[in-house]
Amino acid sequence: MMAYFSESQLRSAASSYSMKKTASAHLLEAKASSKISIFLSHSSKDRILAQGFVITLGNLGYDVYVDWNDSEMPRVTDKRTASILKERIDENSLFIVLATRNAMASKWVPWEIGIADQMKGENSLLVVPVSHPNEGYYGSEYMALYKRIVISDSRKAFVFDVGKNQDGSSLDNYMRIYG
Repeated sequence: MMAYFSESQLRSAASSYSMKKTASAHLLEAKASSKISIFLSHSSKDRILAQGFVITLGNLGYDVYVDWNDSEMPRVTDKRTASILKERIDENSLFIVLATRNAMASKWVPWEIGIADQMKGENSLLVVPVSHPNEGYYGSEYMALYKRIVISDSRKAFVFDVGKNQDGSSLDNYMRIYG
């Protein structure tokens, strides 16, 4: 059986580890080892959930860029912020959006998705629907345009094409093909 990642699952992963990798170290390591690098789009209000997802992917061997680790990112959001985000989206192999209630209400997440859609195309843009304990998954219509990552009972991640609930590809296989 497949399910969306849950907030409690991501919180649990975040609480068990600490994140120390800077954004520049992430990109250097990914390039040096020819690893797939991932830009994670998320709401700043979901930092703990993002940390949990970064750790989950890290345990699978993937490097994930998060903006709060980027020493070049301005403290106050401005035009330079947008320029750096565009560069980082372009530099990373894949773009993944952590689709939470906060992300859907964010002003930046939809902007980042639009940039990634133009730069990367549909195969390099993935959605991670995150379910809220009492509400289930809270998404927007346009999120259904993209492939999604879900998790199996055995804790393996799979990618499903738009509109399909069967015959997903393991995340590892998908990353080898499209990363």
